[in-house]
Amino acid sequence: MTERANPAPILAAIASKQKNYLAIAERHLEAADGKSAWENTNQYMTAGRRPTKKFPRIFLSAHELAHVLEDYEQAGIPLERIKSAMILVDAKLASYEISSKSTASVCVFAWLVSWVKHQLLETLIKEKRLQRVSKW
Repeated sequence: MTERANPAPILAAIASKQKNYLAIAERHLEAADGKSAWENTNQYMTAGRRPTKKFPRIFLSAHELAHVLEDYEQAGIPLERIKSAMILVDAKLASYEISSKSTASVCVFAWLVSWVKHQLLETLIKEKRLQRVSKW
C-alpha cells in the first residue's frame, strides 16, 4: 500500500496566499463605519460589496477583489495593471450612468474576470510583440 503525502503544508501555503490577497483587497475597499451613504445600498446589504477607495462607482466584496487579484496573477497579468482594469470598469459604469441605466445590478466581478481580463491580456501580448519587433 502506498502512503499518501500530507496535504497540510500545501493547504497552509494556499491559505497564507489567500490571506495576503484578502489583506490587499481590504486595503483597497472602503471600511464600513455605519455613517456612509453606500452602507444603505442593496449592493452592500445583500452581498457585502463596498466601493473601492479610488473608484467609488466600483462595488466589490473583499473576497471578490481577492479572487480577481489571484486570477490576474495566475494569468500573468502584473498586479500593477489592476488600476488599468479599474479604469476600464469605471469608464463603463460612467457610460451606464450617462445613459440613465442602473449600475446597482451590474456585477463588476464578472466584468473583471471576463472581458476586462481578456482586454488586459491582449494589451500585454501586443506590448510584448512590439518589444520583440523594436529589438529587431
